Amino acid sequence: MDIAHLIEEEATGAPEELAERLGLTDKMLRRYITHLRAMGADIGYCTARNTYYFVKPLTFKFGFSPLETHKAH
Repeated sequence: MDIAHLIEEEATGAPEELAERLGLTDKMLRRYITHLRAMGADIGYCTARNTYYFVKPLTFKFGFSPLETHKAH
């Protein structure tokens, strides 16, 4: 399982549990969450349910997109 899927399913558990499940240190997990947020993921944490969650539905796309056409040199 990957971190985004667990967040989407709202099944991460507490941060310490999630880090252990993914084989990460607590510091590495915090970095991953910070990177996801920097890429535009609005991630919250619910202390009542002990899980991270996406505040708004989103989709993750990775890859290159063409720029607007430009003149060849």
